[in-house]
Amino acid sequence: MTMIEIKSLGDVAIQVSFGNQINEEIQREIQRFITGLKKAKIKGIIEWVPAYCTVVIYYQPEVISYHVLEKILKSNLFCR
Repeated sequence: MTMIEIKSLGDVAIQVSFGNQINEEIQREIQRFITGLKKAKIKGIIEWVPAYCTVVIYYQPEVISYHVLEKILKSNLFCR
C-alpha cells in the first residue's frame, strides 16, 4: 500500500496523492479509495476527480472543515 499525501488546493478542494509514478498498482489504490469515498457518503463532499496519481476532492467548507476531512482521509479507511 502506498503512503498517501494530502494537501490543500485552496479553500474548497483537497488533493490526495498516491505517489508520482503512473502504474497499475496506484490505479487500483485510487479505485479502492474512490469506492471507499462512495460508501462513506461524507457530508460536505461535492465531487472527486481522479487522475493518474491523485484524487482531487471538492468539498463545502461550511459543512466540513479541511482539518476534519484531512483527518478522515488520513485514517486510511478508504485505502483498504
